[in-house]
Amino acid sequence: MDSLDYISLPITGMGDGVRSFNFRVDNEFFKSYNEEAELQGEFDVVVVCDKRPGMMTLDFNIKGFTNTSCDRCLVPIALPIESKYQLLVKYGEEASLNDEVLTISSKTEKLLLASHIYDYILLSIPHAKIYACEQEDIPPCDLDILKHLESKDENTPEAEQSLWDELKKFSKEK
Repeated sequence: MDSLDYISLPITGMGDGVRSFNFRVDNEFFKSYNEEAELQGEFDVVVVCDKRPGMMTLDFNIKGFTNTSCDRCLVPIALPIESKYQLLVKYGEEASLNDEVLTISSKTEKLLLASHIYDYILLSIPHAKIYACEQEDIPPCDLDILKHLESKDENTPEAEQSLWDELKKFSKEK
């Protein structure tokens, strides 16, 4: 992981205040974590660091895409992803991480962020890999398959449709 040292914050000599750091991660970044590199894509990560005495607040703004297959039509797509996360960093005698609080030693010279960025990107990928691709100038999805799927929805038998209507009423009552 030494190749990822560039994705870090230089804590030594950093005075109090707000600073912004920009990082770009791509397929080489993901290969550092997994030789098979199941995750592929390109992301711009902006980390806004608010350093104060005894603590720092890191706001991660992640924007980019991951290469995957559309869950509707199975065509390869660049799934857009945009997310925000926050990590609180405090100084202590023993390094630890619990939930969103990272404790580091006061002697720490630089804070490595690569593993946090990797985890946040993984958390940002939706379970259903679909998006409104029809709104793009050149949609990547197979429009014939999407039309076929829509026509199946319209041809649902009335009995099955009424069952879904009843279930929708049930969820509204809660």
